[in-house]
Amino acid sequence: LTELKYHILDENNHYSLRILWRFISSAPRVAISCLQPIIRYLLPSLCDPNSSNDFVEALLVTLSDLTFFCSHRMTIHMPHMLSSITTLLANSNCPRVKQSAINCMILAIQYSGYSICKEEVYSEVVDSLLCIIKFEQN
Repeated sequence: LTELKYHILDENNHYSLRILWRFISSAPRVAISCLQPIIRYLLPSLCDPNSSNDFVEALLVTLSDLTFFCSHRMTIHMPHMLSSITTLLANSNCPRVKQSAINCMILAIQYSGYSICKEEVYSEVVDSLLCIIKFEQN
């Protein structure tokens, strides 16, 4: 996390993120205990315009797995996470990143059991997905 935090513009940063992903996948109990610092770093990095597509994809996979292992503990982070993902969907031009973002959103909602109950958040998510569908059809 320290390496990721202080070398944000490093072009090999996605390798450090993959190490974090491997850590989360192989030691879920430890990842659960480190949830707050991991989330504190990952969510703001999601919307960083200087991030490479490889980094953002690795970040989305890491968030998906973190949500899988931490399940209901992620519920309090879901509003910020969904907002960050919808912002990413609106601003990204890379189809791979958009696909990863949609997959992450679906898996995060599924694993955390989060229910979108605020109408503005629900409409924001639906509007983002509809824009992508319209764009893909053209």
